[in-house]
Amino acid sequence: MNWWLKARAVPALTASVVVTNAVGLLMGNAELAVPVLTGQSGRFLVGHLITLLPAVMLLYGMGRGDLRTENVACRPVRRWDATLGAAAAATGARIAALCYALGADSIPQTPRSRWSSRQPSSS
Repeated sequence: MNWWLKARAVPALTASVVVTNAVGLLMGNAELAVPVLTGQSGRFLVGHLITLLPAVMLLYGMGRGDLRTENVACRPVRRWDATLGAAAAATGARIAALCYALGADSIPQTPRSRWSSRQPSSS
C-alpha cells in the first residue's frame, strides 16, 4: 500500500485539497478580471479557478502508474484508484457543504486593485 500512496502522489493531492479550500475561504468572492479583445472583460471568481488544482493533482497521480504492470497485479489497484477519486470528490463536497452551512459565502469581498476596477472606455 505504501508504494501505491507514493505512486499516486496522495500526500500532494491531500495538501492541494486542503490548501485550495483554505485559500477559497480566505479570498471570499474575489474576482479576477480576464481581458478580451472586444467588448467588456469577463470576470471569474478566483475560488472557481483554484478548484482545478486537486483535479490536476489527481490526474497526475493516476497517470504515474504503469498500466501493463497494474493490470496483472494481484492487488486491486483499479479499485484503490476509484476509491481515491471518490474520496477526493467527497472531501471537496463535504467541505463545501460545511462552508455553506457556516455561512462562508457571506465573507466580504476583498478590495479590488486599480487594474480590475477600470471601466472600459466608450470610444
